[in-house]
Amino acid sequence: GQEDKWFVKHLSDLVLEGIAELKPLCPYKIQYDKCKKRTCKLYHTEIPKTTNPWFLLNAETKRSCWPAIVGIGLPAWIDLTSICPDFVLGSCNRDVCKMKHPPEDLLPALRRSLKSKAGGFTDTAQNFIGELLKSNKVQREQFMLEGFGLQLLHSEELAKNVRLLALLAETLLELQVARDVNCCCPLLHRMCSAAYRYPDALAVLSIRSSLRKLSESNPAAFKKLSAIISTEVHGEESDRDLLWYVLNSGRRAPQPVAKKVLQRPQAQPVGRQGAPPPVHTVPTVPAAPRQPAPNKWANQDGLLQKLREPAPDRPAGVWRPKLQLRELPPTAPAEDMSAQPLAVPVQGTAVVEAWEQPRMATAPGPEAGTAGGGGGA
Repeated sequence: GQEDKWFVKHLSDLVLEGIAELKPLCPYKIQYDKCKKRTCKLYHTEIPKTTNPWFLLNAETKRSCWPAIVGIGLPAWIDLTSICPDFVLGSCNRDVCKMKHPPEDLLPALRRSLKSKAGGFTDTAQNFIGELLKSNKVQREQFMLEGFGLQLLHSEELAKNVRLLALLAETLLELQVARDVNCCCPLLHRMCSAAYRYPDALAVLSIRSSLRKLSESNPAAFKKLSAIISTEVHGEESDRDLLWYVLNSGRRAPQPVAKKVLQRPQAQPVGRQGAPPPVHTVPTVPAAPRQPAPNKWANQDGLLQKLREPAPDRPAGVWRPKLQLRELPPTAPAEDMSAQPLAVPVQGTAVVEAWEQPRMATAPGPEAGTAGGGGGA
């Protein structure tokens, strides 16, 4: 085992001397234009336009308004946002253009998508991918999760890297250089990481063949490798088995369903073969209404009983208030009695005073009239 591992490692180092190790793109760099991790081992590059990376990785649970770009992969989004629109329309006159010029076979689809009345860049990308699917330039099985994503702009350096890794891994597995397939897992890990960084169409065929041999000879090692790659591509721990999707292209695995919190246990089916026994629940008895606590002071010396007895019949009597008159002051004149308070009969010794107002105004006398007439005269 150790000799095989030593041989595979040194052979790989010899063949891949001077070849850079490729890592997948960081999804948080695509989303925020900066990575939230201090020590991130993924690939970071300049992002012309940020977007939701989980739609591109086909890892978003909700539906997208642009279904054509779901699963195209992060490298395809970088390629789309790096294309020079002036070159597509034939008006790029720059000596050194910072944007990328696409190949001739993609120009017709790009021109149709740019000339369409699109609402924004995402709508333009949606139309462009749709045109490529119609013209059979790309296949649906290249999309994630069934594949490694789309590769739109060609890079000779990256293509050489991925093809060499795929050829070396396929040769080692086919010739059975190592008796234990686990010796080739580091090389396969590097191969899959490079494929998600640059999904070359020719290299993907050899990669699928190598992964299928690994899954048939050692399923445990294949599952472990898939878990490592899934965590690496998503930038965090993921419950998706990406390499399983790659080998089962066209067949989607069951999506993880969020657990629902049930308030009551669901009834189990009865009568089917192999069904679990029904769950018997004990009916609950409603609690008796709470009785008020007796008041020990209410029935002291038979007081409560006396209060409940009817009142005794009493003879009806005639009420006669006591009269009390208030003497008038001796200095008051007789004609002013109407303005003095009169004593009113009340009960007991209390006295209620009431002021009696004159019923009618006093008419002016003859003297007042004469005086008024004389004054007028």
